[in-house]
Amino acid sequence: MSSLQGNLIRWLMRVRPRVKLSIQKSRQLLDRATKWMPAPKQNTYQQEIIHDIPVLWVTPPNHNQQVILYFHGGAYIVGAIHSERVIAGNIALESGARVFIVGYRLAPEHPFPAGLDDALTCYRHLISIGIAPQQIIICGMSAGGGLATALMLKLKMLGESLPCAGILLSPWLDLTGTSPSTTTNAKRDSGLSWRMLAPAVEAYAGDNDVRNPLISPVFADLSGDFPPLLIQVGDIEILVDDSRQFAKNAQDAGHDVKLSIWSGMIHSWHMYGMVPEARQAIHEISNFIRQYQT
Repeated sequence: MSSLQGNLIRWLMRVRPRVKLSIQKSRQLLDRATKWMPAPKQNTYQQEIIHDIPVLWVTPPNHNQQVILYFHGGAYIVGAIHSERVIAGNIALESGARVFIVGYRLAPEHPFPAGLDDALTCYRHLISIGIAPQQIIICGMSAGGGLATALMLKLKMLGESLPCAGILLSPWLDLTGTSPSTTTNAKRDSGLSWRMLAPAVEAYAGDNDVRNPLISPVFADLSGDFPPLLIQVGDIEILVDDSRQFAKNAQDAGHDVKLSIWSGMIHSWHMYGMVPEARQAIHEISNFIRQYQT
């Protein structure tokens, strides 16, 4: 059963005005809404440009050797390195790991595989500066969770070293829109709707088959090596069956997966810091990360 604060957020999201905005306007609004949100002051935040890709290092005090390669959400069409700085900052502060947030290129200006190419470039960059794969955890929220999964699949296809683990937060893993919960939870998930996502599918996938596993990882062949995973998703999300199916596929292939389904939580509830379940989710994430400290 969700908290009173969780119920309130769900209600507020349901009654908020629904105005159709252009992609550019959506980006501007998200930028204004998130750029100055107070992230944990104990951390340091350093912005860099890596191979023309904007990135943000989030470094907690007395950090360890782990690095979390983090991809923000936004349906592949909105979002930036500061969009989830607060979430990343809290993960860094509680786990002791540094977080490396990637401002990957967005559609429709840069459709698939541009974002995945940027993700691969940044993973290789971390290794090039002396961070071992065993010290890297790949993490992503929503579309960023899909991108994080696609990166692990790409590394597997290329025969390159895999990270020590992956963390997927409300991940978007099936861009076909055919997961049962897309319909069954349509009236329950006030944080997201397929009507909001459908234009992003066209913008991101372009002329590519949306069943391509690097676009919709739920269709991937997971035989062979793959990192252990933590997947967090709300039980009323329209994307919950994406997570259920991918977790089942990974478990059937013999991989270690913790599927953590949160009662009454809408899509990306981690964003709402006043909700106890958001803090509890960060705690679960941090405990998972600490399992892989070397």
